[in-house]
Amino acid sequence: MNTNSQKIPTWFWIVSIALLLWNIMGIMNFLGQVNMSQEAIDALSETQKSLIVNRPSWVNIAFGLAVFAGTAGSIALLLKKKIAHGLFMASLVGVALQFGHGIASSPAEVFTPDVIGMTVTIITVAFLAIWFSRNAFKKGWLK
Repeated sequence: MNTNSQKIPTWFWIVSIALLLWNIMGIMNFLGQVNMSQEAIDALSETQKSLIVNRPSWVNIAFGLAVFAGTAGSIALLLKKKIAHGLFMASLVGVALQFGHGIASSPAEVFTPDVIGMTVTIITVAFLAIWFSRNAFKKGWLK
């Protein structure tokens, strides 16, 4: 029997599981935001309340695309499927649309160091997932 499969290193599985957990946390955040009760919205600052109430529905769709495509991409990695790369690209589109709107429409006081740090982290992880999946495919780990 002739096989061309390479042994996949342990760190591939660790990174893939970390990406899955990251994206599952994103889904939990997404569900928390889209299902936020009026009572929870009322407890926010006026600026935060305004951002949530005035957020166009397409931004929530972009957020959903980002986290659900990222989760599907992570699962595809664990299943060793090359579609992971395309799913992570779709996730990045969602991230770009969501944060593009947020950056363009939010007042400066929203951009605290925590918000900036989380935004940079999310964008960085999205790019790293694309890079990781592309390189895993090039190494023959994904089919």
